Amino acid sequence: MSTQPAAEDIRSIVVAPETWQPHRPGQHYELRLPGGNVSRKYSVVSAPSRHGELEFGIQLIPSGELSPALWALKPGDTLEIRGPLGESFVLDTANPEPPVFIGAGSGITPLISMHRTYLEMYPNLAPAFIVTAKTPERIMHHNTLVPHLITRFTATNGRLNITFLAEKLMLPAANPQRNYYICGPPDFIDTIVDDLLELGVPEVSIKSERFI
Repeated sequence: MSTQPAAEDIRSIVVAPETWQPHRPGQHYELRLPGGNVSRKYSVVSAPSRHGELEFGIQLIPSGELSPALWALKPGDTLEIRGPLGESFVLDTANPEPPVFIGAGSGITPLISMHRTYLEMYPNLAPAFIVTAKTPERIMHHNTLVPHLITRFTATNGRLNITFLAEKLMLPAANPQRNYYICGPPDFIDTIVDDLLELGVPEVSIKSERFI
C-alpha cells in the first residue's frame, strides 16, 4: 500500500489486492479496516490497465467513521476490499465518440478512471472533462490533469451553470452518439441534468452517479 496527498482534502491510496481483476471504468469497491465493522464505497481512480493495483481517492470527512482512519494508514498497512461493484455508471468503451465528463468535488474520482481509459483506447480523440470545485487545490491530481480540464472555481466564478455548459460544449448540438457522465452531490446532479436536457442533450445519453 502507498498513500499520498492528491488534493487539499483528498488522499490517494494505492493497494495491491491479493486477487486482482480488472474493473470497468466507473466502478467502485467497498473498503474496510481489517476486523472493523464500518465500510464505505469508494470509486476506483486508476484505469483497468494498471495491472495489479487499484488507486482510490479518499476525501476526508473529519467527523466520519472511516475516512480519518484511512487517512492515517501507512505504507505496509492492509485493507479489506470487496468488488468491483456497480454496473450502471461505467464507461461505454465500445463508443469512440468523445464523451463529456462533468464532476464536482470528490465526484471526479470515477471520472478520472473513465478519462484515463478513454485516452488509452482513443489517443487521437479528445473528450471534454469539466470539473467544478471551490479552488484548484480541491481537485484530485489537478497538477497532472490540468491540461485536460475545463474548470470553474466556485470561490471566484460561482457555480457551474447552463451558460457555461453551452459555451464550453458548444451546445445545443445534435449528437446522439455522445455520452455525458456526471458525478457529484445530488443537487449538483439534478441541476446539470436539467441544464443538459434544456440544451437538447438526449436523456438516454446522460449517465449520472450521486455522491452523498
